[in-house]
Amino acid sequence: LYALIFASLTEYQRQRLVGLATRDPLTGIANRRSMEVELADVLRSHQAQAQPAALAVVDMDHFKRINDL
Repeated sequence: LYALIFASLTEYQRQRLVGLATRDPLTGIANRRSMEVELADVLRSHQAQAQPAALAVVDMDHFKRINDL
């Protein structure tokens, strides 16, 4: 019984830590760490299926000022 409780708590804590490490606490949006993992997964999938892939990156000037509002 104790082992089951410990295992459940450990899994809950692991999931919580992963969420804290991969999501912005204010917005809940995925952060750079999450993007790196998802991008690697997508590229691996496209390479396995011999499909082309593209990535668009947007750099917004002065976004901090907008974000702070």
